Amino acid sequence: RRFLDLPFSKSPILFGSHIARTFLKNHKKAIELGRIGLISHPQDIVLLNNLIYSLCIEGEIDEAEALMEKNENLNKSENENIYWIATKGLLFFRKGEHELGRFFYKEAIDLARANRNKLVFNLALVNYTREEVIIKSEFAKTLVEQLDDHLKGETNDSILKTRDVI
Repeated sequence: RRFLDLPFSKSPILFGSHIARTFLKNHKKAIELGRIGLISHPQDIVLLNNLIYSLCIEGEIDEAEALMEKNENLNKSENENIYWIATKGLLFFRKGEHELGRFFYKEAIDLARANRNKLVFNLALVNYTREEVIIKSEFAKTLVEQLDDHLKGETNDSILKTRDVI
């Protein structure tokens, strides 16, 4: 409803897709909202990244990869770049290219650590851990233990909701 009141504002789209993705685990709805948002904001890196993330989760890898390649050179803030790199890790994991997925997730985690950005660090780590658990890798158990140590005292719902599915 809010989007209809403010059709050129991306905030209602970002909020709605966040609720759909994080709390409802409805990535199809997040994809729908992301596509709507891109009509008025076709080069918005946050909308694109969130859409690519949900496309990967839903297994729509070809579309996710095409969007990522098409928009690779858009200007990104430091944090947006870290999220983009982490999403690239997700894309490669979902394509079955686990080594490349690890490379990009580790790069995102290292950049977040260097920037002392706990939120981005924890989001990258929890998503990376989930991917290792899904493929039942040799690293999964250790990563889950490390993740639980890092998340002690964490209150961010996005991180905790993602952790809950591991």
